[in-house]
Amino acid sequence: MHTIINDDKPTRLPPPTHRQQQQPTSPDLPLLPTHLTQNSTWTTLTQLSSDHLPILTTTFITLKQHKTHKRKTFINFNKALWKDYTTWIDNTLRSHTPSDNIHHETKFITDTIIQADKKFIPRGNINKRNKPIPPHILAQINNRNNLRSTNPNHPQVAELNRDINKNIADHKQQLWRQHVNEHWDHKHNQHTYWNTIKFLNNKLTTTTAPNRSIKFNNNILISNKAIANSFKNTSPTPQTSLLAEINAEKSENSII
Repeated sequence: MHTIINDDKPTRLPPPTHRQQQQPTSPDLPLLPTHLTQNSTWTTLTQLSSDHLPILTTTFITLKQHKTHKRKTFINFNKALWKDYTTWIDNTLRSHTPSDNIHHETKFITDTIIQADKKFIPRGNINKRNKPIPPHILAQINNRNNLRSTNPNHPQVAELNRDINKNIADHKQQLWRQHVNEHWDHKHNQHTYWNTIKFLNNKLTTTTAPNRSIKFNNNILISNKAIANSFKNTSPTPQTSLLAEINAEKSENSII
């Protein structure tokens, strides 16, 4: 259901060059959904030269503020399989039948490079949960390790161990307090809220490493479903075949 929110304000002004003097009229009417009329206003603009005035409608609404999650990603070029990368691109381009459409060929080359990038260059998301140990604790750990390597029975080793454990516990407690004091609860940012509850209940699931590929019959597969289907369709191993022959022989003996 819609409602007209016009309040007798004219939406058309006659041009001054008109022969017959006319009065301002309202042939153009602002129309809004009924549930928005109480929070909406309208006005006309005179910036344009048309005799029909533009209508500007403003609706005041309240939006819930959601905390944005900015994921930081990484690309590991040092562990990229560059030889397989170039070989796969060369073989794909050689097996392709070119056409006269330059746009089609450009898109094919671009898609080939993108697919090779996904197959042979590792990438993923940076884990923000891994909080590094503060420098002063690292210095204590290094001192303890050096002292232990030179004199394992030194009485200061046990004292350093106690100090290191206490400082690490205090650091974890400080990180937890910072996490609790952040702006999130069951009404704001439920993602962090439920992840915190799962973490306390030891129910957080671990994610698999990204971009793990495997080769079947000279075909490189990257999706879990394709890899599982390829394992399912592989021929049985010699041990499996031997076991099948033994079971068949036992069945024949039992029948005899």
